Amino acid sequence: MHKADSIGYSTDLCVFFSVQGRVLSAYLKSTGEATMGELALLLAIREAESPVSAEQLADFLFYGIRTVRNMLLSFEDTGLVHKDSNRHDARAFTVALTDEGLAVTDRLASGVYEVLKRCFWKALPEEDFQEVMKSDMRLCLNCVRGCAVNPFGDHSKTVLPIEVDHLVFWRVVKDRWEAIARDRAEISLMEANILHYVCKHDASIISDIAQALISPKSAISLGVKRLREIGLLDKAVCAGDQRSNEIFPTERGVSIDRSLFALLDDETRAFHMGVKDSDLGVIKAWYVRMFANMRRNDCLS
Repeated sequence: MHKADSIGYSTDLCVFFSVQGRVLSAYLKSTGEATMGELALLLAIREAESPVSAEQLADFLFYGIRTVRNMLLSFEDTGLVHKDSNRHDARAFTVALTDEGLAVTDRLASGVYEVLKRCFWKALPEEDFQEVMKSDMRLCLNCVRGCAVNPFGDHSKTVLPIEVDHLVFWRVVKDRWEAIARDRAEISLMEANILHYVCKHDASIISDIAQALISPKSAISLGVKRLREIGLLDKAVCAGDQRSNEIFPTERGVSIDRSLFALLDDETRAFHMGVKDSDLGVIKAWYVRMFANMRRNDCLS
């Protein structure tokens, strides 16, 4: 697949990843058993089947080794994993799930899958997820990483309804987007999306931006204030309503948005380069439907 044919960046895609993350994090918090990052680690150990090292898990999950070791130490304390140390090197060890860890992982994976179905997958066929989305996510991550990681390979072998790759993909893509916004323009990803929205509309008001980005008006107001302070946005009193202000981009804001969007788009297309040509239409259709479901579902209230 040519990069130009891949899936590019949009504020809808960014908002979807953010909203989905908030919904799933809230569900996991309600269980009191794991965060999103911890569930990804448990799912990776679950898929490995045989004992796996912290180094392999860190490479696979795009985590620092210290982060993985800290989570494993916590899981060992709570009885979810057991550790086998190398008798020749006390710092080297492998881990596997205990029976309790296996039960918790399977329960949480099923719960996350049901939340996704209820909140975002209305009118979408589950078989597409099982046959297309699950397999292509591993290939996408391996493309970004540049190689597969043993023992995980190029294809998910999990028997669970959702695999670890989606959790990793959502986090790593957002991390890359945030880094681009910070490094290119010294703004947050939220501020980048505010700027992009305003640049696409002749005149914007806070409530419209908040609705488009599914964010509180207070957060949008703070973002607009910061963008005005650094000269990327400006405001004027609305002609039809003296109590409201219209937001518009400065010339510098338009220039920054253009270059920033190009970088975000290029990175997003690179992240989707593992999608098989035959699956591209299916995944694009899923994104469109999930965007629509996101804006009309009850999980946001």
